[in-house]
Amino acid sequence: MYTYPYNVNGNVQQQLAQNRMEQLQQQYNSMFPQNNMMMQQQQGMQMQVIKGRPVSSYDEAKASMIDLDGSLFVFTDVANKKIYTKQIMLDGSAELKTYALQEEPQPGIVSEVKESKASYVLKKDFDKTMKEINKQIELLKEGLPYESDGNKDDAAGGKK
Repeated sequence: MYTYPYNVNGNVQQQLAQNRMEQLQQQYNSMFPQNNMMMQQQQGMQMQVIKGRPVSSYDEAKASMIDLDGSLFVFTDVANKKIYTKQIMLDGSAELKTYALQEEPQPGIVSEVKESKASYVLKKDFDKTMKEINKQIELLKEGLPYESDGNKDDAAGGKK
């Protein structure tokens, strides 16, 4: 009696199909190597998600239900400038941490702004001051005899 060897166990047929699938994938990947790289990159990348939601107080974050898988939940409290994180620890207890924003004034920036305001002059103020200086120069020229470099030599020679 002749028996078909692959009917003995259903796993053998499944194994043959799996082997054929692997052969076809290798053949395809050898024909299109760039697609193979893309598939490997996509398989290697895992989607990371931050779990959480906005809350209005510490008590609300404390009462919030979270997953029991140990993942970190983030609760933002914008009004109080705080962030709460809640996580289930290995012993089954919940850990709730608080992070608070501390704003410190930076004296260097404030003094630079004050100095920069004092060091700039408006164009209209500059033009007004220049007109006054030019008037004073004209008045001084009228009151004193003006001597150019060539006239000084003549004047010096005439005084001898």
